[in-house]
Amino acid sequence: MLLYGMSPTVYRVLKSQWNALEGEAKMYQGMLDEIEAKLSKIYEEGANASGNNTEQTEPTPPTSDEKDAERQKRIREALETIDTEYNKRAADLKQQYIDGEIKTEIEYSTRLQQIEMNRLKAKMQVAE
Repeated sequence: MLLYGMSPTVYRVLKSQWNALEGEAKMYQGMLDEIEAKLSKIYEEGANASGNNTEQTEPTPPTSDEKDAERQKRIREALETIDTEYNKRAADLKQQYIDGEIKTEIEYSTRLQQIEMNRLKAKMQVAE
């Protein structure tokens, strides 16, 4: 009996590979969620640090605020650059898939996950 036009043995092998890839995808998703949570925490801490702090007894000199504003601007620009580069790489990868240079959806998904992980790691480095 053929399942989806293939023998039961081939189906079991493909199903096994699919399950393994799903496990990897869940692992990567967990890593992405963890990194995004860390980034959110860093952004919140940055927002709290730049806001009014009622516990502060002395006013912060204006030069410090200017330095913070410049730093935040540099961080925003660096994050935008990282996102732009990610979008370009993802678009290039999609084009390779469309052109047939990448043969399977699994290979495409794996490469896209790698690009996403690199993007998040780069963002973490900027935030630190």
